Amino acid sequence: MKKIFISILIAGIAGFLLWKFVLSLEKNSPPTFESATPSINKDKTIYDDALLDLEDARETLK
Repeated sequence: MKKIFISILIAGIAGFLLWKFVLSLEKNSPPTFESATPSINKDKTIYDDALLDLEDARETLK
């Protein structure tokens, strides 16, 4: 019974250390494609602003 308890305790400590190691890797990793690109709503806003500018330019040229 004591050996089982010690084995579970060691496995728990090893799991915790592995979890902390993985978290530190995620924190120090370079940005991924998803985090480096703006959100869809921001893209839509930029697109809408560009479309409005284009319409204004067309009206100015008429």
